[in-house]
Order: sequence, then C-alpha cells, then structure tokens
Amino acid sequence: MNIRSARHPKVKKWKELYAGGDRDCEYFITNSLRMLNGAVERNLLTEFVIHEKVREYGLFEDMDRTWISEEVAAEIGMDSGYWFAVVKKPKLKLEKFERILVLDNYHETGALGTVIRSARSFGFDGILLTGDSADPWDRPVTRSGMDNLLELPILSMPFPDAIRMLREQQVMFVTVGKRKTVPVEQIPAGERIAVLISGSDASAASLLAVSDIVCDPGLDCSDPTVMGEAAAIIMYSCRNLKGE
Repeated sequence: MNIRSARHPKVKKWKELYAGGDRDCEYFITNSLRMLNGAVERNLLTEFVIHEKVREYGLFEDMDRTWISEEVAAEIGMDSGYWFAVVKKPKLKLEKFERILVLDNYHETGALGTVIRSARSFGFDGILLTGDSADPWDRPVTRSGMDNLLELPILSMPFPDAIRMLREQQVMFVTVGKRKTVPVEQIPAGERIAVLISGSDASAASLLAVSDIVCDPGLDCSDPTVMGEAAAIIMYSCRNLKGE
C-alpha cells in the first residue's frame, strides 16, 4: 500500500498514536527492532509503516509494508528513523505471583523501561503502577523496555487498591528509607514479596506506613532520581532469596 496524502484517514490515527497521551488506547507505536520482532512472534503487529525514501534499499521485504511520503511523515511527526510499527497491547493478567514491584508516582519515563527489564530479569511476576506514574507504553519506555512489556504484566491502579489486593495475598512489603533500615542481604525470605518504590518522595509516608521492612540499598535515597537503581538492587536481593 502507498499513502502519499496527509489527508488519508490512517494518517490521523498514526498521528494520535505518535503523540501518545492516551493510556487507554488499545495500540501503541514503536520503532524498536526488538519490539517489532517480539510483536511479530506474538501476533500483535497490526501495521508496518515505512518511508518511501528507503524503498530502493529493499528493507523489510518479508513485511507487509505500507509506504508513506515525506508529506505524510511530516504530518505524523516522525522525529527519528524511517519506519514504525503499530502494535496491539497484550492483555496480560496477574493471576499468580511471588514477587511484585509497586512503583508509586514514578515519573522517570526514561528509566521506567530499564526498571521493567530489571524486574523481568530478576524473576518478578508483575509491576503495579500507582498514582501519577509514567505511561509504560510511551515510546521512550517501549524503546528501553523492549519486548519485556509484551511478557510482563504491567497494571495501573490506585495505590490503596494495590495495597488492598496485595494484603489479601498476604505479601511482605519492602521499601527504602533512612530509619530502621535492614541491609538488603538480610531481607527475610517470604512466600510473597512486594517491593514498594516512590518516584516522587524516597521516604513517602504512604509507603513507610504499609511496609513491613524498610531496606537500605546503599544509595542516597533522598534523591528520587536514583530510585530505579534502588529498585534493581532490592529486586536482585529478592531474587537471591529464591535461591536463584
């Protein structure tokens, strides 16, 4: 298919997806090759769009390509690369878990993808985003989180609902702070563990109030920008509690 006019009905949809901002949208856009391959493997790819200026190079010949003109690319707002994929978000459920990460008001879009990768690498079963956390389907997140977003349940819900759901599962809550801290290597083994991290206040009262253990990851946790690293350290320690 060739689309050369910016007035084509598909262009409006692509422009909206490129701009982002709709957390409830059923689709997202990516220009990550690994995410593209993951979407193809899982039958989640809906459209593959490529700029006609690279037609002569014979790229992605095994794909069902939709070619677009310079006018269309400019209207969409393509700011990098020469192709993008429209992918359907997987509907993943969190039915059983032993390790879970709760990110409350985590605004670091650039770091969220890395945290998602770490959570999956360290054997966590899901992530709960509460409060005003970043959208996991924004392009900076999908670029760094890669196809981990297609496998790891990442759910958004109000903080009280998340805590209530986890309490019903009899989890042990672990967070970070400066007072009454426990070294990460001394986190007791629990059947279920929820690691709570705040992106706006490292010593958030709401997290300290519900936590069973306040942990010292060896970082300056007064700085919210290091909380991604703190999460990785604690998740790694929790993985070791499982004997891995």
